[in-house]
Amino acid sequence: MRQLCSSDLFSPKRILSFQPIRAAGVQSLLSATLAHRDRPMHLRPVLLAAMLDIIAKMTIGRSLSQGYERRMKAVAQPWDCLLQEVLDKRRSVPWANEGDNGRSSSNNSLDKATDLLDVLLSFPELTDDNIKAVIADMFLGGTESASITIEWALGELLANPLALKALQKELDMVVGSTRLVQEEDLANLPYLQAVVKETMRLHPVAPFLFPHQSSQACKVGEYEIPADTRALINVWAIGRNPNVWDSPLKFDPNRFMEKASYSHVNVYGRHFELIPFGSGKRKCPALTLGLLSVHIFIASLVQAFDWQFPPTSLIVDRDAKFGVSRILAPPLCITPSPRIQGFEC
Repeated sequence: MRQLCSSDLFSPKRILSFQPIRAAGVQSLLSATLAHRDRPMHLRPVLLAAMLDIIAKMTIGRSLSQGYERRMKAVAQPWDCLLQEVLDKRRSVPWANEGDNGRSSSNNSLDKATDLLDVLLSFPELTDDNIKAVIADMFLGGTESASITIEWALGELLANPLALKALQKELDMVVGSTRLVQEEDLANLPYLQAVVKETMRLHPVAPFLFPHQSSQACKVGEYEIPADTRALINVWAIGRNPNVWDSPLKFDPNRFMEKASYSHVNVYGRHFELIPFGSGKRKCPALTLGLLSVHIFIASLVQAFDWQFPPTSLIVDRDAKFGVSRILAPPLCITPSPRIQGFEC
């Protein structure tokens, strides 16, 4: 299944094909934010709605606003019933999502697959349960993880005005004020990349990643690990280790900039001091897609709006809620004001 994810579901070609969906998601997010102009808003619900819509269009080829959201809340077993209905409809009417997003699924071949469901259905060895599990993971994991990271990033930027101004300055220099930032601009925005790294260092969405289990006895350093031992990786503690990081509790994107101490460090699993997605063969298969969404959403929100929040809302660790995911509690409440003159969504 992981090989399928890397070779087909999340291949560079597949991710690129979904660029129009992500662009529409950004526009939807900015429109929803603009509706709250100069008024306090909770950012999390708006982020979740935008991410959910993107994931839905990528996986099942249609927006949840098209009747599915209501039914998903109404049925007793929402995910299984909803996804089985989608599967059955796609098999009986292969072009069932025609017209959504300007794309058509005339058949289930890989060459003409228009969404991830088409890709999964093109592999006859996958059972319905396999397919539903992959899609459910996409909805549950992809929607929340990106939204949580974006919320933490905006909160930290507002709590650190110099960092916010530095990011806005970079966006103004690279993109300007006559157009919105595009995915093609991201490679030329090193400070934005540093902001995302620093956010993931301090606030990894999954503080212990996902549990792993040793298949056989092994030795790690001076420790003997028996077979069938459950292992949890505390990436939250690693990211705050004073033996690894200078001023580990300080939000400082500059540490990742060129010629800085950690400029070589990235989040792709090759540097063990920063592994928010895990490492090796078991790292998150949707890493590239998730990073792309996080970067473009943060860049768009910071470019398009000025933000303010009460001083009492500054980010501190006691305002984090631990669980499977580590979320900001209470949710971020901030006030957007259009930053680009003549900006319209």
